[in-house]
Amino acid sequence: MKELSQTFTNSIFSFQKNQDFNFIPKQKTQLTSMFAQMLQNQKWIFDEKRKLIRIGTTKDRYSIMGITPKIEKNNAYFKLEEVEISLELIKV
Repeated sequence: MKELSQTFTNSIFSFQKNQDFNFIPKQKTQLTSMFAQMLQNQKWIFDEKRKLIRIGTTKDRYSIMGITPKIEKNNAYFKLEEVEISLELIKV
């Protein structure tokens, strides 16, 4: 679980206005490369009903990754649904 957590530490989650999504890892490991490849050139939508950011394409029904955003005490967090990891966000 520690290696998985480190995969996302200091990485960039890029959400564009045109719904493009990219994951840019800070570290270069086999695991980060796998996630980078899986998340490369994907799209994102916000599921208003579930309050969930969904990553993928219409073809896979945005099922590659689910991210629950949360704001608590003026800090923003992402909870990665598939791996039960919470990340504190810093806007760049």
